Amino acid sequence: MVTSSIRFTYLNLAPDFVGAVYSGRGYRDLPQAPLIGKQALISLCYLQQKLNLPKAGLKKYLMDKYLAGDNTTIIKFLKVCPIFMSVPVDPKIYHIVHVDKLASIATDGFLWSDAKLAKRPVTGTVIGMNTIKARRMSELRLKSHPDLFVGQCVPFYFCPRSVMLFVIHRKNSELSYQDGQEPIVHLVADLNAVVKWANANQRRWAFTLSNAGSSYFEDRCDLANLDEIDWSAVQTKLWSDSPTKENKQAEFLLEQQFPWQLIEEVAVINQLTGQLAGQAIAGASHRPTVQIRTPWYY
Repeated sequence: MVTSSIRFTYLNLAPDFVGAVYSGRGYRDLPQAPLIGKQALISLCYLQQKLNLPKAGLKKYLMDKYLAGDNTTIIKFLKVCPIFMSVPVDPKIYHIVHVDKLASIATDGFLWSDAKLAKRPVTGTVIGMNTIKARRMSELRLKSHPDLFVGQCVPFYFCPRSVMLFVIHRKNSELSYQDGQEPIVHLVADLNAVVKWANANQRRWAFTLSNAGSSYFEDRCDLANLDEIDWSAVQTKLWSDSPTKENKQAEFLLEQQFPWQLIEEVAVINQLTGQLAGQAIAGASHRPTVQIRTPWYY
């Protein structure tokens, strides 16, 4: 994980890393090299892809700036790299459900935690892994709220196109649900608005730094600690390696129920699912916009 202080250090050292990496001098003799050197190479590869430049073109561009002492320009361009991603100004959170659950959610006025759903009649298609749901309800507790199980909370990710959506897309054998990602919708909310509602309504909340369904994770209950989330992992599309895969699955958790009125958008993969979503919430007093967000899918 790259903390805010390390991110700041690397940003200030970035021009020297550019010079070292591209001149053949190497970066191991530079400050913080063991911690940040690999990320320098990752960031440069990312930047090459982002700018759609051949490797030689990027090398010449950055080396020209480095030799000219133009560190400001180098830093400006490197800021687009994941290693420099800090806490978003207005973080959004994302919950995925099957489109056939929208009508009951809008009617109830809430999304319910798995613990609550276990005591209610089943409506709509369940898309999660039952074994993990059971562990979250009976084994995994939050350290910030020791008497609160993860499964007693409604979970959201900090990004669309989650690891779980990929599992659904690949029709993992551990899933009872096997119909793929097309009927799955993203429910989008504003983190700050949700926390404000929770505090006003005495609902506990927390966020985790990794997957809250795993045997070990850390959690926090203060927005001042949001910079402890690995935002580069959260926002990357290349997450197969550890710990990136685990950190991408950081979660926001709200105790018991999540108000439908705080959902700002329903995002879908295509027009057909969008039509189904629109029909499902047509009679609701709160009707968030339905948007086709194909890049949010695999």
